[in-house]
Amino acid sequence: MSANYEAVVAALLEQEPNEWQISLVHQGEQNTVYQGTAAGQPAVAVKHYAERAKAEREFAVLQGLREFGINLGPEPLALFAENKLSVMGWIDGTVMTHAPAVHDETLWHRFMAAVGASGEIPYGPYQKLIPSQGNGYFSPGDMMDEIDRTLQNLDANHPLYETLIHLMQRVREQVVPTWNLPIKIGLCRRDPDPRNLIWDGHHLLALDWEDADWGDMAAELGLWSAHPAYEEVPSSHWVWIRWEFGRLTHDPTLVPRATVYSRLGQVWWAVHLTAQLADREAEHSERVKLRDRYLKRIKTIFPAS
Repeated sequence: MSANYEAVVAALLEQEPNEWQISLVHQGEQNTVYQGTAAGQPAVAVKHYAERAKAEREFAVLQGLREFGINLGPEPLALFAENKLSVMGWIDGTVMTHAPAVHDETLWHRFMAAVGASGEIPYGPYQKLIPSQGNGYFSPGDMMDEIDRTLQNLDANHPLYETLIHLMQRVREQVVPTWNLPIKIGLCRRDPDPRNLIWDGHHLLALDWEDADWGDMAAELGLWSAHPAYEEVPSSHWVWIRWEFGRLTHDPTLVPRATVYSRLGQVWWAVHLTAQLADREAEHSERVKLRDRYLKRIKTIFPAS
């Protein structure tokens, strides 16, 4: 018996009682996720987005993954764009809350697949289904421009404003903004948070594809290594991951590119955490400590001349 996804949405919106039972699973700033269950039917995930465009984007990306043969995320079942809702296959498994142990090479390879498999989707045949939104990084200059835009929105009276401005000046002096290297363009998920990865007992599957965009896969790897959830992973381990990732993806210049993006990712986090905290630092002492650790690292990475 095929599922009636209109009834799932009706149950969620409380338009009419029916056989589907809806329960809240996760509520965030950008989306809310529910589980739908009914007798004789597989469970489904119902996702409500803050924006219609996000719903349409994620559904298109998940369609593209399936069409290309990568079952890396939930199965897209139905899109209700006018309600900013999508219905997807439910994934049973364990949410990854932290980085794997350094010695667990098998799980790290699973992480590499979760991060990098979508990069194999060719842009040409899939650009119509998944059009570029211009958010991906194709060069270090793209990431530096985004950091600068965040800095422009920071109050000039902020205690760290001058420090960050001078830091970005050093970054600009020490990092070439464009590549003199061939780059591998792929579909980047642009969300390295391990909490959006689920181990189903056989594979590591990725959730939250609404921000996915085309870009340099080395940037995807660089931002992965810079994410706070992986702060305790030794830098020497990331060297192995970059070499292994380049080998598996047949990308001979990935190592130097990903190394640069990893360093820029440290700056990205320092600036964005500062902007997020703004005048609320007293309420978020742990986030302040995290920001300060990023600042300490990047002062070493990009020393004053």
